Amino acid sequence: MCFTYVFICSGYLPPEYIEKNVLSNKLDIFSLGVVMLNIITGPRGRSRSAEMSSQEFTDLVLGNWTIRLQATWNGSSLEAYRQQVKTCTEIALKCVEIDRHKRPNILDIVNKINETETMTGKPWPRVPVRERPPREANLIQRRVYHP
Repeated sequence: MCFTYVFICSGYLPPEYIEKNVLSNKLDIFSLGVVMLNIITGPRGRSRSAEMSSQEFTDLVLGNWTIRLQATWNGSSLEAYRQQVKTCTEIALKCVEIDRHKRPNILDIVNKINETETMTGKPWPRVPVRERPPREANLIQRRVYHP
């Protein structure tokens, strides 16, 4: 009998896997949503999103990004970048839906992001991001049996 111990960062796993060990093609979509929220809002973004409606959360994120973007961009580009932030936030929130059947597929996500790229025709501005190492408390140890 051979066992391998796998350490998984639980914050990136969907509820259906944590609660029932259900694997589906929507597991990666959930993880993508968590990554997107971490990039857009910082490490506490996902927990904050659970405290309010999707619209309130999107408005809060958009307000915070508007302040950051105004320091770098102005004019017509600012509104296009604000729309990109809004779209990416909405995508991320759909990706972390509790019901996996309500999560988008990867093709829909890519198409929606590609649509936002055509708004500006320019690459994203460089905006400073605070980095934090992952918290070890979020790790789950799983024992995997190999026959």
